[in-house]
Amino acid sequence: MGYNKKVRRKKQSLFSNTRYVVGLLCLLSVTVFLVLLFFLPGRVIKINKIECKSQYGACPSEINSKLQTLNSKQIKKILDDEQMVSDYSIQYAFPDKLKVDILLKKARFAVYNKDTQIYLLLGNADEVLGTSDETLLPYVIQNGETPNLFALTLMEGVFNMYQVNKGEMINSGLVVELPTRVRVILPLEGSVEILLGSLRLIYSQVTDKEIDLRFKNPILR
Repeated sequence: MGYNKKVRRKKQSLFSNTRYVVGLLCLLSVTVFLVLLFFLPGRVIKINKIECKSQYGACPSEINSKLQTLNSKQIKKILDDEQMVSDYSIQYAFPDKLKVDILLKKARFAVYNKDTQIYLLLGNADEVLGTSDETLLPYVIQNGETPNLFALTLMEGVFNMYQVNKGEMINSGLVVELPTRVRVILPLEGSVEILLGSLRLIYSQVTDKEIDLRFKNPILR
């Protein structure tokens, strides 16, 4: 009786060890397969579709068009080099799709180039994030694409105060039409804080149609 119990214990132990080894091998095989899918999806299986999304919904068309290479290594390089993208992830979706999720940098303001009639979207400082046919950002109308950071910062301040998002660089000033049809001309140098403070003070007290802040003593017309 004691001998039979020992034999049964040995058989049970051997069976348990076999199940453990088989389970471990299955887990290892699945892990290797998933790693291969992640790093070599284009070589392991054929990718027929790429789905790209950002925190705002669909990816911008200029990024989407670049991603249709259907090659994960090229996609990674494209996203690494793309100035609009701050972070991203790539996942394989059965049976033949790559899901790309990107985190877009937030544009701060824009430049409207009268020559090309395209908006140049800018981040902090003068970092170019992309282009667009329209925008709700504060923007400056000008000739050429070289941004004037001082004018853009002024325009951003005017937008925050009066929800007016358009200004135009004319001669030596930034011209903005305020909601009450008052035309303001701001200089392209000086202190942004002082100029915006002066505008707020004068605009609240005058009924004139034009405020020119390019001079030491503001001119009202």
